[in-house]
Amino acid sequence: MNFSFYKHNEKPWPNKRLKNGVIIGHTTDTEAKIWIRTQHEGKYLLALVPVKYEDKEKERRLNDFLDSKECTLRDLKKRFPDFLKEEAQTSFKQDCTKVLKFKGLKPGSRYRYFLAALKKNGHLDVVIDSLPYIASRKVEKESSGSAGFYFQTLETNPKSFSFALFSCHNPYIDSKDEETVVEVDSENMKAWDSFSRNLHRHRSPLVKNTSSDLAFVIGGGDQCYVDGSDKINIWYYLYKVMGVDENGEVYPSQEDMVSWYRNIYRAYWGFPQVRTVFGMYPTYMIWDDHEIGDGWGSFEKKGYFRDPIYKKARERGLNDKQAKKLLDRMFAAAKQVYFEYEHSHNPGTPEKLYYDFSHGNARFYVLDGRGHRDINRKNYKILGEKQMKHFKDYVSKVEEDKVLFVVSAVPMLHTRSFVTKLGSKLSKKYSDDLKDSWEHSIHEQERCELMSCLWEAAKRGVRVCILSGDVHASAVFELKNGEQRIYQVTSSAITFHLHRYAKKLLSWFVTNDGATDEGAEYQRLAYFNKSSYAMLKVNENVSVNVRFYDATQKIELDDGKRKSILPSLATIKLWDRGND
Repeated sequence: MNFSFYKHNEKPWPNKRLKNGVIIGHTTDTEAKIWIRTQHEGKYLLALVPVKYEDKEKERRLNDFLDSKECTLRDLKKRFPDFLKEEAQTSFKQDCTKVLKFKGLKPGSRYRYFLAALKKNGHLDVVIDSLPYIASRKVEKESSGSAGFYFQTLETNPKSFSFALFSCHNPYIDSKDEETVVEVDSENMKAWDSFSRNLHRHRSPLVKNTSSDLAFVIGGGDQCYVDGSDKINIWYYLYKVMGVDENGEVYPSQEDMVSWYRNIYRAYWGFPQVRTVFGMYPTYMIWDDHEIGDGWGSFEKKGYFRDPIYKKARERGLNDKQAKKLLDRMFAAAKQVYFEYEHSHNPGTPEKLYYDFSHGNARFYVLDGRGHRDINRKNYKILGEKQMKHFKDYVSKVEEDKVLFVVSAVPMLHTRSFVTKLGSKLSKKYSDDLKDSWEHSIHEQERCELMSCLWEAAKRGVRVCILSGDVHASAVFELKNGEQRIYQVTSSAITFHLHRYAKKLLSWFVTNDGATDEGAEYQRLAYFNKSSYAMLKVNENVSVNVRFYDATQKIELDDGKRKSILPSLATIKLWDRGND
């Protein structure tokens, strides 16, 4: 049986899907992990050519070479002997995805790259070298001398640097037109426009009065939604097609499910703004529930608040055991595709999805809050005991006078406590969302243990900041415990459709001030319910500046000489020395 989730010829996506793509993954001063995806399986070559910003003549020669009909590997070696390359054989078994590792790169250097199919006769059929999506194509060519994609390695031990944070990319809404199924909300993608332009501004040193200290981007969860719209919800599709064959075997297969998840990623990541951000700036990612299914891990095994699949299965003549088998298949499929598209270009190994990295005077630990989540477990329902131990060991070794950024897709602090505690008892519809929250009483032991670990680090002189997404609102909280302070920065959502009345209701749920279960006082410093993203700068004195931007922050450049930039929504200074 063929269970094709989305029939492209009959009901096409409203945007071009990702066919050939590149993601700049974990990058240091001398190494880079680069992810590629090709439309067709075959042998491909990814070439890096070091080109300085001011070397426009070399850039021009490279453009002429790539535009020539006789574009061969031999000619590439002759014209650009300093180029680097890695070759890969892509296969439909991995959806034609592959991660290539480059070593021996130069710190703080700019590399122009292109991806090409490698033919038997040595010819290169270039599939990725088009002009990236930015504020102005004219400005891109004149300010950076580039007509294609490039990335930069990091500086060695910088005194200060910047990075960006975003989460929750869901640009689609259900269409009333049955021929198109879904459409892009007119208000969506504008924040991505601003995002790609602002990143370019921070990365382009030839634009006057702008910094060039941008290091990387962090995707804090829900980089796509497998259930963001009713008409492209792969769980709703499962409920319609699941069944049992004549041999008693449940269907669809895990292979079918894998194709659904891949389909979602290729659509959500097909937008030129998204491709530009992923393809020009080192991007770290972690999943949240919507890369698997809404509320994953926060449903009860039995009772009123159990996963909806059990009710849907009974309606189609399946028993609970068969429903559980399909549930396990969906998670296995989600995890496989998450690794193919997201985790494979992170630092670390396939065995564990949590990871850490460092840059300058900052340390980063990215928690996996979905791969081990199970509210039916007695203890450590979110992270699991093994991850908690690894996290505590890591934090205990972070040096004083460093900034420790802990990426937790779900915020540690956000919702009014009585809403979290009472709402899950009264509302079946939102029970999983409320139990997702770290603030829910069922997570008290695990939350207090994690926060106690962070407070101990703060007492040693480590400056702790939690980075989050998930809640479709951006906020900054300050927590105080004696003389120590911990901050939480939430950036969410970069694209998501909510009615203005729903936004007002959500804002009412957000807490203002109070005390946590472990006795720390907290205060909300900022709140925004617009589609937004955050830019953070780690300063030489180990203070941190946080700026939020939304779709109204238009950056206009004129020949790389003048700029007109609307101010950020807000600038919040963390650990400002003047206030210490």
